[in-house]
Amino acid sequence: MPSEPQLEVLVLGPLAVRLNGVAIAVDRPLERALLVRLALANGLPVPDQRLAVDLWGDVDLARPTERLRVLASRLRAALGTPDVLTRASNGYALSAQMTDLVGARSLAKGLYAAARAGDHATVSALGREALALWRGASLADLRAVPYAATEAEQLDTWRLDLQVERLDAELALGGATEAGRELEGLAAEHPLHERLSCLLALALYRTGRQADALNRLARLRSRLADDLGVDPAPETAEMELRLLRQDPALLLPQVGSEELVVAQPSAASTLPLPMTTFVGRQAELGDLVRRLGSPGLITLTGGPGSGKSRLALEAAAASGRAVRLVQLAPLDRVDAVLAALAGEDADSNHLVDGDLDAVTAALGGALVVLDNAEHVVESVAEVVAGLLRRKPGLTILVTSQRPLQLGEEELRPMDPLDGVAAAQLFTERCAADAQGADPQLVAAICTAVDRLPLGIELAAGLTRTLTVPQLADRMRPLVAGSKDPHLIAGPRDPHLSMIAASTDPHTNLVAGSRDPHPSLIAALDWSHQLLGEAERAVLRRVAVFADGFTLEAAEQVAVDPRDVAPALTELADRSLLTVEAVGGRRFRMLETVRDYALGKFAETGEVETLATLYLHTGQAEQARTAYESCVAADRVAGDEQGLSRGLGNLAGALVALGRLDEALEAVAESDHCARQFDDRQLLSVNDGIRGAVAAARGEYADAEKHLRAAVDHGAGITMAHLDLADVLIRQGELIEAASLLDAVFAGSPVNSTTWLAARAIATALAHAQQDVPLTAQLLSETLTAYETSSFAWPRYTDRLLAVRDALQR
Repeated sequence: MPSEPQLEVLVLGPLAVRLNGVAIAVDRPLERALLVRLALANGLPVPDQRLAVDLWGDVDLARPTERLRVLASRLRAALGTPDVLTRASNGYALSAQMTDLVGARSLAKGLYAAARAGDHATVSALGREALALWRGASLADLRAVPYAATEAEQLDTWRLDLQVERLDAELALGGATEAGRELEGLAAEHPLHERLSCLLALALYRTGRQADALNRLARLRSRLADDLGVDPAPETAEMELRLLRQDPALLLPQVGSEELVVAQPSAASTLPLPMTTFVGRQAELGDLVRRLGSPGLITLTGGPGSGKSRLALEAAAASGRAVRLVQLAPLDRVDAVLAALAGEDADSNHLVDGDLDAVTAALGGALVVLDNAEHVVESVAEVVAGLLRRKPGLTILVTSQRPLQLGEEELRPMDPLDGVAAAQLFTERCAADAQGADPQLVAAICTAVDRLPLGIELAAGLTRTLTVPQLADRMRPLVAGSKDPHLIAGPRDPHLSMIAASTDPHTNLVAGSRDPHPSLIAALDWSHQLLGEAERAVLRRVAVFADGFTLEAAEQVAVDPRDVAPALTELADRSLLTVEAVGGRRFRMLETVRDYALGKFAETGEVETLATLYLHTGQAEQARTAYESCVAADRVAGDEQGLSRGLGNLAGALVALGRLDEALEAVAESDHCARQFDDRQLLSVNDGIRGAVAAARGEYADAEKHLRAAVDHGAGITMAHLDLADVLIRQGELIEAASLLDAVFAGSPVNSTTWLAARAIATALAHAQQDVPLTAQLLSETLTAYETSSFAWPRYTDRLLAVRDALQR
């Protein structure tokens, strides 16, 4: 059987294309542009409208779909194999590897880790290896194409960053003369790049050219004032002062009594790469790193946005130890915490308390970091106590708004940043044209958000719309203690309890403060008010994802998918989202921002919609809570029909949680009203719930009876069709099961919740038919679809994973 064609698209230079290792020519510019654009999507389909804008810009193009079809046909012919470029219902997709870019990213990951550890030799070696992958300016032959110019600029910036990191390391290794030559050329190309100029000044000084070094920084100061109207950054001013004083430490890499000496982090570490510089808290960082060299439990406590997580990750990275990091935000059970510690799927349910011995052994001597424990603090305390009993030599670092209340716990409260660090953080995160702002205005802005890192970053994000004086003026009433209704919008929702004032003394950031977070709420309110309605709607909807999401997942939960891409860009620009580029672009929301957005979702009255999205993403407990609030409201209002529907929906969430008796009780109460109003859709839902409960108990004959009743109500294509197909598969009735699945796929929009759930049952059918190749193909495609869409409804993901386990036996 011939192997699949291996297409390589090389972008670190003029476009180069290889098929099975042999160079091929793609001559026409538009075909080359289409090839790169599809390769950048990492195998995912790119919609026609998006492709048309990226290739031709925002012009009113006649018949773009037909043009793309012709262009794709020509590209297939140029590639010589039609299999790598496919047409899906939602766009075109390309099966290709960007091997030079992937290789550079892998090397860069090691380079940044080595830079954090102070391993200059490794930084130099990895930097040279990564930079050798460039064959010239990235996408040099495609920069006239709209999207390619943006991608090329980002790659250029990244390349320069790698060059600067390597030269910084080589300066620290004593190579002032050689590094200086390269720095001269780069500084000439980038005359406003402050770090480059500082490194060049340092290289000049170390080769005995103090006057030239000072002259270099003087020219930089003049260019910044003339071109941008700003002063140099504090680091540049400090370097100039040290040169004037002839600081002896400049002649050698700085090694002082307070400097941290750390080893290179182990490859076993699970730490993410920081996307921004770490500002402030240097003393706390140094003290914490030294403390992490000894066993015990350390908990960083503080309110939302106080910087607990960032300090913990920086200290872990600087500790020189292997690290097991567990992000607790998406987890809600003891077994999920244990599973994450052991490196298993957090929803696997395979680990229980008795497996603590195995988990302890798996950890070895790693530093354990448990981030965001406040919502599972009792479960985390139970796990941590068990781990420390079994292995007293463990070091465990926890971040939480509340302590674990364990006797051996060492608490480290997080204070606000000092004034200097707060101003530096604001300056680094604000828009470029705001970086020379009046220091008094910057100080006022930072004070208005209590000098909390999250508040400062959010406020800095507003400088993309407001000038610093405008921003400070809007914040001034809050500093004075007033509540300007134009700044702080609307009533507070219970979802905002994490951000609002806390009566728990452990969340107070400033001793004696009665309300430690009003300014943080205000920063969130202001950011929200400056969004358009489309961005607000997307922000509310994507908040349902507890563990990040892709563009495609966001499009599936949005009211209008066309709004999503531009909205995500705007939200990221305003620091309301973070973007991870490693392994495909993924978006995350700070927990405080997520709570705020969920509160806004609840304020819209779309609680049932919110609950449905929770079920789609596997958050059954949150769905139950939301549906219970609907049921309670309908009871008070005396809305019998609404109450009946709410109980049916609540039953579905209870089934997902395994609370089967409670689900049947809810359905029994719901049935009275459903029959009174002859609500065929609700009757179908209720019979479907009875069938799901019977199937969960292995009572397949009863399950079939209830599910056939659900289908016979004639409420259209429902989840009951899927569940009936699954029950029939389990009983060997494969022909009828296949017919039901055909009906579901024909009647469900692609990538809808029903369509995604049906993928799992179709995989189970292929396995029951003993078609191993088809089962493997469907399994792989469905797992990818679930990851991309964040679909995680337990009933269907568990079924899919059961097939995977059976296939691997």
